Amino acid sequence: MNNQQNSFYVPVLNFPQQLFRLRYDCAILFKETGVNVDDLLFRDEIELDSLFQSSRLRLHLTDHNKLSEKQASFGPVVEEIIDHHADEKLYLSTTSKRVIESVGSATTLVSLLFLDNQDKLQLDQNLARILISPIIIDTFNFNPTSARGTPKDQKAASLLLKIAGIDQNSYYLSLRKKKEEGALSAPPYDILQSDYKEAHQSGFKIGFSSATGIKLKEWLSQDSTISALESFTKELDIQVLVLATSYNDQNDDLKRGLAVWVKEGLDDVRKNLVARLEDSDFSLELIDENGTIRVYQQLNVAATRKQIMPLVVNFFSSLTFSGEN
Repeated sequence: MNNQQNSFYVPVLNFPQQLFRLRYDCAILFKETGVNVDDLLFRDEIELDSLFQSSRLRLHLTDHNKLSEKQASFGPVVEEIIDHHADEKLYLSTTSKRVIESVGSATTLVSLLFLDNQDKLQLDQNLARILISPIIIDTFNFNPTSARGTPKDQKAASLLLKIAGIDQNSYYLSLRKKKEEGALSAPPYDILQSDYKEAHQSGFKIGFSSATGIKLKEWLSQDSTISALESFTKELDIQVLVLATSYNDQNDDLKRGLAVWVKEGLDDVRKNLVARLEDSDFSLELIDENGTIRVYQQLNVAATRKQIMPLVVNFFSSLTFSGEN
C-alpha cells in the first residue's frame, strides 16, 4: 500500500480462477518455489467494474497492450504497459510508461526492470527461477531455428540463471517435459482454452489457440478432439479458429502445426483466408483437410501466433461478416 496516495498495487491474473487448473506447468513451478496458489488473485475475484465506476481503478498491463473487447471501457485508466507484441498505439494519452519492445518474452522486460532496481526490489533464488522459466520456454531455450531470442532475452536469462543457481539446459528440458505431460493428459477442450486469445474485426469473432506438445494431425484425427472443437467454437460463438501447435521430435527438432477452422457456410471466407495464409512466409504444407478444417505443417518454425494473429486480423479488416450467427 502506498500511504501517500492511499493506493493498493495488486497483481491480477487476467483470466478466471477456474482456468488456472489448465496451467499445469505453472502450478508445479509455483509449488516448487514456495508460492501458495491460494494467494493468487484472478480476474473474477475482484470487482473491476465497481472499482472503475467509483474512479478507484488504475491498470498496468503486461504481455498485452490492447484490452479485450469486454474490458475496452477500462482504456481511460491504463497507466503503464510492459509488452512484447506489436504496439497497437492505444492509451497514448493516459500511459506514463510504455515499455513495448519486440523481444522473445514479455518476462524479459519485467526481469530487466527488476534487475535494474535491485536496490529497491528483492530478487531471490525462487523469484529468479519463476522469471527465467517463461523466458527459456518462450524462446525455446534460444534454439536458433526458432529465431525467438534477442540480445535482451539473453541478457536477462544470463543474469537470472546466476541468481537462480540452475543449469539452463537441464532446467529447460524439465520445464518442457512438464508442459508436454500436461498437454498429453489434458482433455481436448481444455487444450483449446488453455492458451486462447480472441480478436473482433469487421463483425467477425476470431479465436486463436496455442498448444505445446501436440502433434496436430494425429490429435485432430480423434473423435473426441473434433467433438471438443465443435463445442468450443459453438459456446464461444466464434466464426474462425486458428490453432497453432508445436512439439519437439525424437531428434529434438522443433516442429510446428497450424489448423484453420471456419464456420460452415462461410466458404468464401475459408477459401480466401487459407489462400492468404498459404501465400505468407509461414511456409505452410497442407497435410489434411476435413470439411471445415484445414491442417498444415508449418515449415517456418520461427513464426508463432505472435506473427500469425496480426496477419489473420488484417485479412478480416477488409471484410464484412454476413453469415449466420
